[in-house]
Amino acid sequence: AGPEDVDAAILRSGGYPGQALEILEKGEQLPPEVEAFAKSFSARDVLGLVTLLAPMEKWKRDQALPVFEAWLAVLQEGLTCRSGAAAPSRMAREVASKRSSKDLLMAVKALQKAIEYTQGNVSVAAVCGWLTHALR
Repeated sequence: AGPEDVDAAILRSGGYPGQALEILEKGEQLPPEVEAFAKSFSARDVLGLVTLLAPMEKWKRDQALPVFEAWLAVLQEGLTCRSGAAAPSRMAREVASKRSSKDLLMAVKALQKAIEYTQGNVSVAAVCGWLTHALR
């Protein structure tokens, strides 16, 4: 693995070498929507975001929440990276390199609201529709 990936694994594992090695061997086990989100958001690809969010409108709340939380984590890590700290994931590095701190902060706030809405019994379809607009 490259030095950035090793550093990211160490950060994610909290400094435990065994867990860091496991992270490097297994990779990040995140839903495929997380990678697609990071690519679309980084590239300012509105069509990519819509293409990603549209099928999610049919999901149940317990399916969407972990994905929204993973998106939030990538954006928060990207924002941390923009402030000079090491990014714990490749996706966070990508987001941080292509979007401004202001963009990342706006998206973090939008995803925090989306999670709050989803937990508060707002339909996943409504939340996905709102995110389509909020993340542009």
